[in-house]
Amino acid sequence: MTKLTGLFPVTLLVALGCTSTAFGALSCTGGFYFSETGTGTGPTAGVPQDAEACVTITSATQITVVLQNNVPTLTNNPSVLDGFSFTLSGTSPAATGIASVAATNPIFCATAGSNCVVDSGYYDQGGSSATLTPSPYEWGLGGNGSVIAVPASPTFLLVAGDGSLHPFGIVNSSVLTDTPNLNSTGHNDYLEGPVTFNLTTSGSVTDVDAATFYFGTAGDAHPGTPGGVPEPTSVLLLGTALAFAGKLLRGRLGA
Repeated sequence: MTKLTGLFPVTLLVALGCTSTAFGALSCTGGFYFSETGTGTGPTAGVPQDAEACVTITSATQITVVLQNNVPTLTNNPSVLDGFSFTLSGTSPAATGIASVAATNPIFCATAGSNCVVDSGYYDQGGSSATLTPSPYEWGLGGNGSVIAVPASPTFLLVAGDGSLHPFGIVNSSVLTDTPNLNSTGHNDYLEGPVTFNLTTSGSVTDVDAATFYFGTAGDAHPGTPGGVPEPTSVLLLGTALAFAGKLLRGRLGA
């Protein structure tokens, strides 16, 4: 019998290593992780929509939700993350309000075709640019006249613009370098992710069962995948490593 020595065990280890799940940029230690990668529908067909979330039960009266927009080159409003819903389980679980919202930066996109910039503060440019908008930056829990159907408890909806899906949608740093078309006054400012929502709760919350991400002012909905999935790069590396391992194995067995 031919002994499998040399490079084959190393190649096999590399292949197995490639199967580890890649969770993207967002850390979620101790929380419930969700991700999605997709594109828009209808008029926004083909527009990239990619995000991840971490929902953490931090105490008997508080839940923390962290949202990150992962669209690699974010150039248009249908790629802006404007809403997130999640389902809680436990004894009469309820999300009762938003205590605070914290983002990496306020982002302002003034001119079509020009890079967005970090703003001097959080302003609703559709209102009075001379007045700072305080936390929670017009995000609402449940939606007020939302274009998204507000789900019944125990599923809860976080939505920008108190239901209108703008302003203060969530973007990422790619808008600072990729000359985006995000200059619509009513959408400015934006929040640079990751964005942290601290929610007050009641009842006994034990689990987060499901989540959905919403993009753009059409509210394109994408169900979140619990725990994440391997990134395409990891899958490609795995295929390459396994192909090389198979070729090497055939060569060894034929020796």
